[in-house]
Amino acid sequence: MRPLPILVLTAGLCFLLGAGAEKAAPPAASVLATATEPDAAAMKSIEAFAAAGFGQIASGSPEEVKEARKTLAALLRKPECTLVFYNAFLKAAKPSMDPILSSGDGFRATNALMVLRQVKSPEAVTLMLEQCNAGKQKLVSVRIAGGSMLAAMINGKALPVTESDRVARSIRENLESETSALAAARSMEALAALATAAENAKMAAQARGALNELIASATVVANRTSQAGSEDFAGALFRGLIGIRDQCVKMPQAEQSALGGNEPLKELLGKVNALQVPASGRTADAARELAAARAVADALSQMVGLSKPKPAKK
Repeated sequence: MRPLPILVLTAGLCFLLGAGAEKAAPPAASVLATATEPDAAAMKSIEAFAAAGFGQIASGSPEEVKEARKTLAALLRKPECTLVFYNAFLKAAKPSMDPILSSGDGFRATNALMVLRQVKSPEAVTLMLEQCNAGKQKLVSVRIAGGSMLAAMINGKALPVTESDRVARSIRENLESETSALAAARSMEALAALATAAENAKMAAQARGALNELIASATVVANRTSQAGSEDFAGALFRGLIGIRDQCVKMPQAEQSALGGNEPLKELLGKVNALQVPASGRTADAARELAAARAVADALSQMVGLSKPKPAKK
């Protein structure tokens, strides 16, 4: 029997290696750059590409999952992508992506979120917010990853500043039911990113709204930190207070002083100062973070005129 030619052997091997992974060509550059709703042919190409990629994330080997995630993300990072294309991609991707996010498989769900993180649209931010909600996403690891990626999306200008109020409110509502201290910390960082984005855009009303939600959210976390066994929420409290302080530092002196009459802020600072710092044992890290939170609260209190600087120790 004559040996098969090398070309035939190579082709057969490639077929076998690729047999479990459906491939699809990416949409054309003109589709990415579209300013109008994609036509039927363009939409079909988007749907095929999204379905193939998320199909690989859903059922491929770990290596295939990472390959699919990188392929999808690379397309979405292209500078020519428009909001119209992003919305079309989300519409095409959701039927394949949603089952992955609710599958209980943290590795696959996190890789799906790493693709979603590249979509610069308010709808994508809303979907990421849902993955930070303990009632909708049961896996703590996915909520932690979602919170980190939510902050990155805000910093990457995926959300118009005009929509920051609803997102800030949703983050605070998510925090009210959050059971993971680390997920709470990531949500506080996302809130701080919202406040910074509004401040940088010189949109005073949105900046003040985000600051108010930061104060309300930090109060939620302070209440949680005060509960026995929840001392590890001190890290999230610290990050919230840092976010509030960073906003106050940027304010003119008159605005800083006006915050001294902000009742929610006064309530928050009082709660932080009343918290007991655990001494040692399993809460040693929490003790350090709570001490740091109290130091930031003291600095805030002085900044807004609620207290005077403590005399230096001799």
